[in-house]
Amino acid sequence: MLKKLLLTLCFVSLFISAGYAQEIVAYRANIEVNGVILKESVTIAVFNNHELGLARLTYPFSGQVENLKTFDDEGGLESSVELRGGSNYVTTMFRTPLIFEEQADVLYEFSDPSAVTFFNGTYILSKSFPLLANVKMFDLTLRLPEGTGLNDPDVDVVPAPSEITSDGRAIILKWTENNPSDFRIFVRYGPLPPPEESTTSTTTSTTLLPVTTNTPAKTSMLQNEGLLLFLSIFMLLIFAVLLSMKLRARTSIQDKIEILKEDEQRILTLVAEEDGIEQREIQRKTDFSKTKVSKILSELERREAIRKESMGKKNKIYLTEKLKD
Repeated sequence: MLKKLLLTLCFVSLFISAGYAQEIVAYRANIEVNGVILKESVTIAVFNNHELGLARLTYPFSGQVENLKTFDDEGGLESSVELRGGSNYVTTMFRTPLIFEEQADVLYEFSDPSAVTFFNGTYILSKSFPLLANVKMFDLTLRLPEGTGLNDPDVDVVPAPSEITSDGRAIILKWTENNPSDFRIFVRYGPLPPPEESTTSTTTSTTLLPVTTNTPAKTSMLQNEGLLLFLSIFMLLIFAVLLSMKLRARTSIQDKIEILKEDEQRILTLVAEEDGIEQREIQRKTDFSKTKVSKILSELERREAIRKESMGKKNKIYLTEKLKD
């Protein structure tokens, strides 16, 4: 019992002493909808608080990432995308490695055709933003298509935005959070009705009849709107349950992973995403040498963060139950 307690204390102290390899000072996203295509412009401000130089930044984005372009203050940067565990991990090479206590902004521009759906005359936007544990400030601005609007902001937008404004042509929604966890938005919007024609003194009650009479067409429209509201609420309930389960599991593991050294973070993240991965597969995905992978795995095993299972001549790596708790 004493030995187990000492190992646990050693494990925790090593995690704490490692410190963050990098800090995301700010995550600013500006998105707008073009038809059913989401255009995203994301600026990530990264600060290197590690004594070693930081040569690249790897960050996950949800949905689809198409037509990706990345920039710094001087121009375009080299980037690559890898799909892992349902997220697109974008790795961007800095123009020159960030030295200790240096900060840089990386701009990502891409489109996501999977975030918006159209149903019965109504658009539904559902988008998640994976936010790592070391993100300090999150800022999101969404510009809806011109000619569209919200029927009831209290129901049509989840979570409630910090601000709803307009630039005179389109509705703009804004969210701001400090030290956020994973963030997801649900927005339902539709085409605005055409402006009513001006009436004159010759207007009769006949022209007002369609507005006040429950015609079959209007009854059908009301029924469709009720069905859509029910489906939307049902989707939100499912999303809330799934997101809660995911956040509980992810927060426990991610908070511990993020305080490791950068190389240890990469390996432990792979192990967590794959829920078991061969040692040589880690070497292939990280481009680390066999010796380096073996050394890092031995250190993580000593800290009781991973466990190895022999499969013939191969080793498969898993997270320990202690790290999952």
